[in-house]
Amino acid sequence: MITRRMNAMALAMLTSLGATAAQARVVRIVVDKVTSPNFEGQSFGSAGAYEKVEGHIVGEVDPAQDENRLIQDLSLAPRTPRGTVAYTADFLLLKPIDPAKGNGFLDLSLPNRGRTLGLAYNVGAPHVAGLDSVNPTTRADAGDGFLMRRGYSVLYIGWQADLAGGRGLIRLHAPVATANGQPITGPVRVTAIVERPEQTIGIAGGGAPQVAYPAAQLDEPGATLRHHGSTGAPWVEVPRADWAFAGCEATAFPGKPDPVRICARDGFDPSQVYELSYTARDPLVLGLGLSAIRDAAAFFRHEAKDEAGVANPLAGHVQHVVVTGESQDGNLMRNIVQLGFTRDEAGRPAFDGMMAHLSGKRTPITIRFGAPGATTTLFEGPMLPGHERPLTWSSEADPVTGVRAGLLDRCMATNSCPKIINTWTSTEYRQYAIAYTAVDPSGQHDLTLPPNVRAYFLTGSQHGTWDSQTKRIPPGVCENAKNNGPNAESQRALLVAMEDWVAEGTEPPPSRIATLAAGQLAAPGAIGFPTIPGVTYTARALVPAAIDFGPQYRAVDQSGILALPPHVVASDAYRPLVPKVDADGNETAGVRPTALQAPLGTYTGWNLRRAGYGAGELCGLSGSFIPLAQTKAERDGSGDPRLSIAERYGTHDGYVAAVRSAAGSLRDARLLLPEDADRLVREAEASDVLR
Repeated sequence: MITRRMNAMALAMLTSLGATAAQARVVRIVVDKVTSPNFEGQSFGSAGAYEKVEGHIVGEVDPAQDENRLIQDLSLAPRTPRGTVAYTADFLLLKPIDPAKGNGFLDLSLPNRGRTLGLAYNVGAPHVAGLDSVNPTTRADAGDGFLMRRGYSVLYIGWQADLAGGRGLIRLHAPVATANGQPITGPVRVTAIVERPEQTIGIAGGGAPQVAYPAAQLDEPGATLRHHGSTGAPWVEVPRADWAFAGCEATAFPGKPDPVRICARDGFDPSQVYELSYTARDPLVLGLGLSAIRDAAAFFRHEAKDEAGVANPLAGHVQHVVVTGESQDGNLMRNIVQLGFTRDEAGRPAFDGMMAHLSGKRTPITIRFGAPGATTTLFEGPMLPGHERPLTWSSEADPVTGVRAGLLDRCMATNSCPKIINTWTSTEYRQYAIAYTAVDPSGQHDLTLPPNVRAYFLTGSQHGTWDSQTKRIPPGVCENAKNNGPNAESQRALLVAMEDWVAEGTEPPPSRIATLAAGQLAAPGAIGFPTIPGVTYTARALVPAAIDFGPQYRAVDQSGILALPPHVVASDAYRPLVPKVDADGNETAGVRPTALQAPLGTYTGWNLRRAGYGAGELCGLSGSFIPLAQTKAERDGSGDPRLSIAERYGTHDGYVAAVRSAAGSLRDARLLLPEDADRLVREAEASDVLR
């Protein structure tokens, strides 16, 4: 495995390649392992059996090329003999053993914090959260084989450089920026929540397996640690003598000195969110991750071999490239588009399509000492970069700064915009201010999405899967049961719609989101949420402040060097907008799945933290499932205003009929595939509802 700090190795590796014209491209591919057949030899329809190819690519970037100049600190990275900056990116490729049997599509799937997260479009495939990483190998890892049955090649390419090694993660290995060979230092601010009492925590800010920037001076007198228990509550500073850059597992406070961890004399309280400010050293050139994605797409699609004559395993078999990803990766796609990394060195569009799921902000990847894995939600790091305007795809004027900008500005200028399908859940309205993707920055009227963009609100589901949020947040932290509302079926249908859009020019279904014109958006306190016994509704939602991070930071590009602490220009300049709900508390807009059209409960995108855990704050990215009473007598006894299951459907057959009707309407709208519509009806028939 190539080490994280690869300056010297990259230089040596590329010296042997000779001097050629330098722009931005993959110059070498190294195949470390081939598993053939993969998935225990399972065959997938006409595509046949699949194989897995693991290795890494070596790329180089010309710092003088226009598209690359936006990469923060690229000019301060070490150079190869031909004047380029080198990087190495891990990859994992799943492809038909006979690539001619594929469908010509490359799913360029972006790893989330280095993890493949299984095969997201394959029902039944593992979707692992937390620190786990999935290396798709077994029949179970393939789930129902949806992508393979359709003949996709799936490429995971490493793009995040601040990840720890030794976990099987798919990483980018990027150089460290220096100033004339001397270490660079600068201010860093991170936030952290602990879910149980701890005395020592890491300072990565994005959570493991993210690597922290080490403290430049362990006894830095100006470093600060503070905490508070709720948004808007005053910060309480921990005296400098009561915490240290150290670990206290084996040694009493002040512990064993450690530049990437902190120990507190009195420990860390799970009811608080903590903020650490300190001077760090050795910034990575993180923005090379954008180059790696762009250059990998170009190489695997267009090149027969690398400069050393090593063959491209997909040579001649890729006609279309669609980038897919969720959450961190969905946000990253906004950076790719907004910063113009949508065309390759030959001036060709790098991607035909983008499936950006759970995407409502950008990822801090072109910032010195950036943290692409950091969380910026209402309670966790709301004052970190991520939510700056533009949030809109079209070019719009911001009412606070007066700057007019849109995410598509650069790719429109170079005629390299991909077709984009942007999907999100109920959580993104609360934590990412997602309404402003299609509402003007002043919050007064709806926008018309550009012709190459479709947006779909996957109603009644939470950020990530029920399983992922259950593993991320331990039991007992959230007040309500987590939301088990599905959205994978909608994503599968929309991926097929993307195929048709890219390959045939067939328009996808019209966008389905909450709009002001239809009266579907309102302030969080005015959505009509019912009074349900035992359930607290607090109308919590993120409202990004207008923040000035100093003269060396370009907010429009979310790039540059941060001045800390930041200056809040306006804390109430933007109003929060979230979807209205019906009498059950379920949202009325968007792509309403069978679970909402034939509900067994209330499905929300928000949950609250219990007392002792930052009481009353939004509980991470979890939603809630609040079950309906079984009978009228039961709901009357508790005072639940929502109709019971028996009142709604009468009998089991009545429930199945409601699911069948909902599935049919979604299928006819091309928002549910026939195979999934049939499966959902079978599951309803096999359920114990009203048995």
